[in-house]
Amino acid sequence: MSFSEALSLGDREFATLVGADARRDLLFAIAHELKAIPKLVVTTATIRFAVPKPEQCDACVVDAMPEVAYRDTIERLKYFTHVHTGLGGSGGYVTTRTDTIGRHYSPSNEGLTLALGRNQSLPFVIAVGESWAAAAYELAMSVPSRTRLLVPVVEAATEPTAVADIADVVGKASEKRPEARIVPYLLVANDADAPGAESTARTLRDAIAERVGPKLAPDRVVIGTAAAPTTTLDA
Repeated sequence: MSFSEALSLGDREFATLVGADARRDLLFAIAHELKAIPKLVVTTATIRFAVPKPEQCDACVVDAMPEVAYRDTIERLKYFTHVHTGLGGSGGYVTTRTDTIGRHYSPSNEGLTLALGRNQSLPFVIAVGESWAAAAYELAMSVPSRTRLLVPVVEAATEPTAVADIADVVGKASEKRPEARIVPYLLVANDADAPGAESTARTLRDAIAERVGPKLAPDRVVIGTAAAPTTTLDA
């Protein structure tokens, strides 16, 4: 099963992943599938994020200076299939495998991310927000305003008592971004563990549905590893 099928990705998408630490690996796994279609993919982060490894993306954008023209930066993205932008750190130029574009992009500044979301030539923007360890308000605010697909990433081993807390955080994020549809991603260690995770997936789906209401309730939960989806549990 592909990520496009599992997450019902359209021809153009602005998705944000929040939650479990493996969301970072999931970010690049989704991007690699899309770039093979081929589609131009931009991955970004609204949190402190390590410089991607050479195999994770074609180029990095580091851009925080207010005077940098976003249009110039975006124009240069067309030369790559997959670009990552939005690195944590103290700034300065970063030389990547193929190019250096701009300067350090501050995760607290949505300017470039918003510009990416508005740009019709960039069909896929995938962002990483906060982890479940963050305060609910911080997690909600880490979801860019252009988000149209919110993906809460949850470990299958999560205790049932924690699911209600996760659903509450997802609800707060949804209040900030009510136009985003919600598709939870339940992480398993391997494909063989997927059938056993269906009960947790149902509990997660129902808890989020109760919190956000029928209009925004998830129509599916994706079950899979950080490398690939295995199955979906439909509503």
